[in-house]
Amino acid sequence: MTAGGTAIEALVTTFKAAWRAGLASNPEAAPHLRATLARLEAASGSVAPAPVRQPVTRFVAPASKLSSHPESAALAAATRAAEGALAWHPAYPQLAGDPRYADFLAGYSYADVAGPRGPFVTPDMAAFLTVQAPGVTYPAHAHPAFEVYYIIAGRAEWKRGGEDWRFREPGTFIVHLSGQAHAMRTGAEPLLAAAVWLDHLDGPSVMVEP
Repeated sequence: MTAGGTAIEALVTTFKAAWRAGLASNPEAAPHLRATLARLEAASGSVAPAPVRQPVTRFVAPASKLSSHPESAALAAATRAAEGALAWHPAYPQLAGDPRYADFLAGYSYADVAGPRGPFVTPDMAAFLTVQAPGVTYPAHAHPAFEVYYIIAGRAEWKRGGEDWRFREPGTFIVHLSGQAHAMRTGAEPLLAAAVWLDHLDGPSVMVEP
């Protein structure tokens, strides 16, 4: 196994540990965390991604130091170790060139951890990591997929539906219902997070106009 493959395997192990810890601490998310763990255990193999970095991934290392929560700090360290072995993607390529989203597109990226394309092959779920630069707003958006987010490191504000903006801390699980608009914004700190979709894997994520 390559060093990159070992780092990704360690990443998935710590990802599972964070999800197991959440079973007791977050009743709202617990059924979905349990389903995620079952599907990860049933993964049919692994595929080594061709590593790709984005300019914003320079914030992975500093962000990874911004958690004192036990499970999220372990996942942050594993993310930092695996960062160079993952394929990081720009978000919403269809919005490239739209000046309304220029700051967001430059300040956000994601990397698949599990899903139909791998690295851990799971046909019925998708798990990915995200990094968001300081001072960046991910505008309100929605998708058919039910989503569970997990704050790995960094403190950020979150907004769901008609709720007010609310600070979220590392180690927090956040549930987004199917079609529910949600947004997040960073202040002085970058943000590392993980997210899981358990259905509608091909459903589009679209910006919700104000």
